[in-house]
Amino acid sequence: MEPFQSLPFLLLYGSVIAIAIASADSSHSLLRMRIAPAGAGGAADGLFCDSWRLSVETNNAGYWRTIPPKCLEIVVTYVNGDRYLSDSDIIAVDCLSFAETVRIVGDKKDVWVFDIDETLLSNVPYYSVHGFGSEAFNETSFDEWVALARASALPASLRLYDQLLGLGFQIVLLTGRSENQRNATEKNLLLAGYHSWERIILRQTSDFGKPAVSYKSERRATLEAEGFRIHGNSGDQWSDLLGEESIMEEGKIDSNEITDNNDHMDQDPSPSSVNEVKLPEIGMTFLSEEEVRTFYNSYAQNVGFSICKLGGRNGDDGKQKYFSIGCAKNGRKVSQAKNVLYPRPSTKMNCKAKINVAIRNDGSFVITSYDSALKKKIENEKHMDFVSFNSIMPVILGHPIERQFQNAYTNNLFKLFQDEIRGLMFCNASLLKEEGTTLVFEVVETMLGKNGEPVREVSFRVHYTELHCQLKCVCRLFEFRGILCRHVINVLIRMKVIEVPMNYIMDRWRKDIKRGYQSISNIYDDYGCDGERHRYNILTLLIQEVQQLGAKNDNSCSVLVEMLKDTKEKLIAIDFEHSRAEQLKEVSTSSAKAIHSPLKVRSRGRPPTKRKQSKVEQIMKKSIAKVRKKGVACSEACSETILAVLSKILLELL
Repeated sequence: MEPFQSLPFLLLYGSVIAIAIASADSSHSLLRMRIAPAGAGGAADGLFCDSWRLSVETNNAGYWRTIPPKCLEIVVTYVNGDRYLSDSDIIAVDCLSFAETVRIVGDKKDVWVFDIDETLLSNVPYYSVHGFGSEAFNETSFDEWVALARASALPASLRLYDQLLGLGFQIVLLTGRSENQRNATEKNLLLAGYHSWERIILRQTSDFGKPAVSYKSERRATLEAEGFRIHGNSGDQWSDLLGEESIMEEGKIDSNEITDNNDHMDQDPSPSSVNEVKLPEIGMTFLSEEEVRTFYNSYAQNVGFSICKLGGRNGDDGKQKYFSIGCAKNGRKVSQAKNVLYPRPSTKMNCKAKINVAIRNDGSFVITSYDSALKKKIENEKHMDFVSFNSIMPVILGHPIERQFQNAYTNNLFKLFQDEIRGLMFCNASLLKEEGTTLVFEVVETMLGKNGEPVREVSFRVHYTELHCQLKCVCRLFEFRGILCRHVINVLIRMKVIEVPMNYIMDRWRKDIKRGYQSISNIYDDYGCDGERHRYNILTLLIQEVQQLGAKNDNSCSVLVEMLKDTKEKLIAIDFEHSRAEQLKEVSTSSAKAIHSPLKVRSRGRPPTKRKQSKVEQIMKKSIAKVRKKGVACSEACSETILAVLSKILLELL
């Protein structure tokens, strides 16, 4: 993908019309002019710059990023002189002459499209401190300039804008700026005097990586699909005018800058545009291998890895048919030297990120499959986190210190800590001396051989300060690996300490801590962004801005600290009230529940032993059974039997 080149000189109105239509209708390609090397200077430089200017204006200058050094003075003179303003006035007058011939229907569908940068707004103050195009374009610094909203209006463009509104045109602003710059863009336009536009169209995440010509052509086609009639299109460079929809009247403003940042999206993005990176997709088509590499390199830069070609396969005709591009750290980690003093460790980490590309018969390149960057690693981390949160390793001693680490550390790290717990049986601590408030213990550890036989005894000194519970062992296991050694644990148990200070529990291995980076939206994470993660991303940007403002001086810092403390207390109170309300809701809900008897279900197998019956029940059952056996009608006989039984019982009771 070629980077977009902006036009630094005037392109007359009539020439724009002819060339734009020829570019859309012709099938032949223009011969690109080569940038000549530096000449002898003087008159030769002037002739070269005139020729170079003409080639740029006719879109025939080929691939270029900065203006030739010998032409810098001419560009500076043109931009800061009266010629630039005069050329802008001529183009604005020609555009207005055409607009007055257009019949406005009155249904608010007659549209005139404007670009923003170097068309409505002038960024001369920015480029004046960046070499007027002699320096390579820096997207980060230009984004900072855009955020200031200080670009001034081009007088001719502002006048044309108001005149078109007066004629009844609807104004649509089509820019290469990204969506996250909408607020700054609208603020700058209003301050410059622009108003009453129909809409502002900015690049969305799905537009990232598209050439400016394709992006703007698609947006104009969308407008026409909505029923709008595009009568005019004003811009400062060829990408604003070219495309399948460029058959309307087009006025090109002379560009006072050399590179337009917002239509410069064809080149590799900077890290600042990480949120707009386009993900690889199966079926994506490219015109060349270089275009594939450029696209994947932009994706890799935003994710944070470098790329290389992993391999390929040729067909029977010797031409390349398949190839893969992936992470430069693909492959297993293998030691490259046996000398421990010069290990030369391998940089490989078995990263699976790659794309597989096939070459079709028509010469196009299509992505057939891909693996997301770090996807496997993220899945493994999430699985291990799930295991740590939902399972508990059993303790060995049951000491409070061991249970403290059991609740804090992940399972894998707790296993390493338990190795030190097991080693306590081989340690014996004794007080050696006192040095002020510090106690010096000697811990003798019995070292075992390969067969479990004692080999020798090694003495370790542990310094213990009871005031702040500070510990230090000469083995330096905690300093080197972040794990409390068995010698320190032995001293703690001897001193009847039941809780280790939190500074001896490493945050990076805790499972009960919520890390900030886990809430960042990862483009390689298939789990998507839930509501909490989305809110976190919104707050992060705001907090970074507040942090920069508060760090300017001591007064701002103290004010910000007090505000944050007050806000923190309020949030804690709100969270407490919310949790309290949830608890009360659960209690009220549970108390209102009706408790029912269990359903009567006949059990399988032999019924249980008969319950104990009263004497009345026994007599009644026997009498009823005799009546049924004789075959007497149940309705009459049963009633007579019941009366007889009851009278008999009463007599016995009396």
